[in-house]
Amino acid sequence: MSQSTMQPPFIGKPTVTKSTAALCAAVLIFSGSLLAQDDNLAAERGKIANQRIAIDAERQAEIEEKRRQAEAQRLQQQQAAAAGPAESSAAAPGSPVAAPQPARTAAPPDRANMQRILQLLRELGELKDAGYVTDEEFELLKEDIINSR
Repeated sequence: MSQSTMQPPFIGKPTVTKSTAALCAAVLIFSGSLLAQDDNLAAERGKIANQRIAIDAERQAEIEEKRRQAEAQRLQQQQAAAAGPAESSAAAPGSPVAAPQPARTAAPPDRANMQRILQLLRELGELKDAGYVTDEEFELLKEDIINSR
């Protein structure tokens, strides 16, 4: 055989068959869908991160509100204790004295608050199912949400 007749198969006229073109199109479409999935995954992670931030901010606001309420209650008790002896000495002898009110226990959550708690728990479950929250984090956050009322 002479060198002029031995040509590598890729030299010469390129042949593109329908199956080759279809295969190339399928590869391009598949790679495009993978890129779209990566974009969707990144968007989902961003959404979950934002939800986490919102939950943390809400929890901090609730903690701050509880602290304010406890401080207000403590001040009321101090004022009542300071005013208590003066009021009892001013009362007429034999007049009925009002019994001190027992400290209020936490009232059961109202319907809207209960729905908010349930929604937070659902979202937390979704975060756990998606793998963004570990079992330990899930239990801690669930307890915080339930106790926040």
